[in-house]
Amino acid sequence: CPVRKVVKTGAGAALMGDGKLAARIVAAMTAAVPVPVTAKIRSGLGEVNAVPFGRKLAAAGAAAVCIHPRLAGQGLKGRADHGITRKLAEELDVPVIGSGDIDSPAAAAALLEAGCAMVMVGQAALGNPWIFADLLAGREPGRRPISEVLAEMSRFNADLVEEVGPDSAARAMRKFYGWYLKPFKPDPQLRDGLRRAAGFEEAEALIREAFSLD
Repeated sequence: CPVRKVVKTGAGAALMGDGKLAARIVAAMTAAVPVPVTAKIRSGLGEVNAVPFGRKLAAAGAAAVCIHPRLAGQGLKGRADHGITRKLAEELDVPVIGSGDIDSPAAAAALLEAGCAMVMVGQAALGNPWIFADLLAGREPGRRPISEVLAEMSRFNADLVEEVGPDSAARAMRKFYGWYLKPFKPDPQLRDGLRRAAGFEEAEALIREAFSLD
């Protein structure tokens, strides 16, 4: 995690500045649980050190290492440097999972060809749960009909309500409306209304009106 409030406590991506501590954590987890322990890393904290850091984690017992090859300070800016991913896959004896900018079949295939055992889809799946089926089928992800998107939003909201309750679900959905509707470039009035929506029913009514849905 590269978020500042996490990193400043010494957790998250800050651990990439202390490989010995990170390795001790992996070793302790491996000894404490009966399932494989994996780790997800970045390119580094302030400078690239993913390969030697990954070696320490693998030696400590990590069953696999996932890498999102951006420095912690980059957040999600720029492009992921998958040259680093390739080097990590070449150096480690455990499976390497590639993550970052996987938004097409070609991007996923390139990482598998670079030696990754698997790929992990992150931001590209926000508001687009269809991307997994598209990648597996070798299809370029495309815009779904608004009616299909709205139906998926309704299902997702129902799951959230069951998981966290209606009030928390209403707050969480305000972020997801933008992700789901991004391909449709909603106008400022709709975006503002969705940010203020007290619940999904209100948001659904706004979307139906904006897109002239019966």
